[in-house]
Amino acid sequence: MPIAEIHAQFEMDFQGLCDSLEETIRAHQSLQSCLQAEKRLIIAGDVEGLDQCSQEKEASLVRIAELERQRIEILESVDDSDTTPTLKSLITLSPSPFREQLQSSQIRLEALMASIHEINQMNGMLVGRILTQISGLLGTLRHLTIELPPTYQQNGVVKAASSNGRTFGKR
Repeated sequence: MPIAEIHAQFEMDFQGLCDSLEETIRAHQSLQSCLQAEKRLIIAGDVEGLDQCSQEKEASLVRIAELERQRIEILESVDDSDTTPTLKSLITLSPSPFREQLQSSQIRLEALMASIHEINQMNGMLVGRILTQISGLLGTLRHLTIELPPTYQQNGVVKAASSNGRTFGKR
């Protein structure tokens, strides 16, 4: 294969990697937006909105996994070694116009991933607190139903309530 052809293929691979990383960043931004919306929906208690958000989140995760597979294929085509090179190791090998773009993409992607992790942790804590509150409320309801006498008799007739309270006024 002539040198010019090898050089052209090399540049196409690096440009493909840069394009793939930009698409990965957009997919992570979409996931981040979805997680922020999820936080608002959790606080609002919007179950239908959470269901929609969950579907969007799943679609973003599928897209991110697909882009990761593409990125690995591109990395393997650039590096002939038996192991898949990391982005950091590839940045040191890449030519100057691509090196800066790859470094910038890596920094943005790492920041996005940290933000996504933080928002996801917060959402998990919110859900945990809500579940704790619900469990407490269910315990209270169970306690109240045990203490209250049944309203209906076996035959379905309403039991006459005993008057344990005091009358405040008559009409």
